[in-house]
This record gives sequence, C-alpha cells and structure tokens, in this order.
Amino acid sequence: MAHYATEFSIRRLWTIFAASMVVMFGALLFFGLQIYSTSAWR
Repeated sequence: MAHYATEFSIRRLWTIFAASMVVMFGALLFFGLQIYSTSAWR
C-alpha cells in the first residue's frame, strides 16, 4: 500500500486534475469560438 501512496499523492492528483481542466476548458473555448465565428446567426 505504501507504493500506491507514493505513486498517487494528493498533490500529484490535484496537479493532474488542474492541468486536465485547463486543457478541457481551452478546447471548449477554442471550438466554441470556431462554431460562433462560422455560425449563420451573426
């Protein structure tokens, strides 16, 4: 069990979570802007 605790520390999990949130929101904003700029509603 000690190997699991060293491999997946809370700080490392929060870092992975924060990095994935930044990447996902960046992709969401990018594709949202792409759809908005090509939409016929403007």
